[in-house]
Amino acid sequence: MEPSGWLELTLDYRSNLRCIGCTACDERGGEITTEEVGRWLRWGRQRGLHNLWLGGGEPTLRPDLGKIVRFARRVGYRRVLLQTNGMRFGHAPYADAVIAAGRPPVISTGISPSGEIHIGNLREILTGDAVHRVLEERGVEVRFNFVSDNF
Repeated sequence: MEPSGWLELTLDYRSNLRCIGCTACDERGGEITTEEVGRWLRWGRQRGLHNLWLGGGEPTLRPDLGKIVRFARRVGYRRVLLQTNGMRFGHAPYADAVIAAGRPPVISTGISPSGEIHIGNLREILTGDAVHRVLEERGVEVRFNFVSDNF
């Protein structure tokens, strides 16, 4: 089987939102250290992986996110994708700091609710739009994914 070319790392399980139906967050979950992230990044490159997915929880809560992105670029990851609710990128100084870490990562934000559509989904759409605007103005490739189901 051919490798996908992607290394997927769940950095921790913290979140700054409490989305209904979200199973990605658990405050009791552990956190991978910066040093462990570095080891995994080297491990992936040794196996020919060249794309990196960083998620969680919420990766933008990590104070070392810029350092992780810089190191990933330095060891040869061509594409870095952050799966994020994006709220912190709506704050321009934070967005500028992460972008300054090197070639900007791709930002993917959205929600995949299970159950009935509710007002929280509107919040996610509006947040995604605000984040998209801030980052697009700075030349960052941004994707907004909104998936809805009713089960």
